[in-house]
Amino acid sequence: MHALSRESGYAPTKDEFRRATGLSHKAYLKFFGCYSDLVARCGYKSYADKKRLAKLERRRAMNLPLDPPTITDRNELVFGDPIRGYDLLHAPTNEQGVVMLFGMMAKKLGFLIEVVRTGYPDCEAKRKCDDGLWRRTRVEFEYATSRFDHDPAGCDLIVCWDDDAKNLGVEVLELKKFFDKEAPAQTPAQTQDQTSGAAHAAA
Repeated sequence: MHALSRESGYAPTKDEFRRATGLSHKAYLKFFGCYSDLVARCGYKSYADKKRLAKLERRRAMNLPLDPPTITDRNELVFGDPIRGYDLLHAPTNEQGVVMLFGMMAKKLGFLIEVVRTGYPDCEAKRKCDDGLWRRTRVEFEYATSRFDHDPAGCDLIVCWDDDAKNLGVEVLELKKFFDKEAPAQTPAQTQDQTSGAAHAAA
């Protein structure tokens, strides 16, 4: 295993190491804090490093930014612009916010959500098409389309807040376009309430 790691520069995974050597984790914990400590002390890169490099290579092949923009530090609580018409008070600042907002908007946008998962693609849904028929749609959520780094053939639609990458080869639904900063979007119920109020005042 040492010879193989020396050739590639990457250490085996913890499970591969255990299977190849027959050593339990207790054997090396006597000398190292954890398996990653053992890997680093031996001068190798970890399996996680290998995965990160593979992801960068995929992004490079798809002509996407190698360092996707980050909004802020993960531990800092921040908010997007205020939005109206839904129970989410502020615009999303991450992928999870996009998932939640899409869930709130799905019915109005003509979607029926079947399942949401952590694997690719993130969501299976049905969509009402122009011919009046419903068709299955594989949905991938991203905060920004520049962060999409999967095989485009694996999904039918990218739902995002900000469509900042073009020609991905996949249809994109940008949620931001439904919200005007100057005149926030309203639900049909809010519009009806305002109309009724104006009519009552006029009467």
